[in-house]
Amino acid sequence: MAEKNGVRYGIQAKCYSNIVSNSAIQEVVAGISFYKCDKAIVITNNHFTSSAIELARANEVVLWDREMLKQKIGDLFS
Repeated sequence: MAEKNGVRYGIQAKCYSNIVSNSAIQEVVAGISFYKCDKAIVITNNHFTSSAIELARANEVVLWDREMLKQKIGDLFS
């Protein structure tokens, strides 16, 4: 959970050795209403299946895969 400027974010972090499937998206979608979040994000050190990406789009869940995570970390130190 994180909050900024009155927006409440549900964050799901997955450190997986394999590709991330729908279950991670389903978990964060369930948490949106339970924790009264405005937005949700799933972050992983790996990649997402195409069906996980599709499910995330349908539920307006932001996805950060390995490349995005590396970019964001790099931005902190540049």
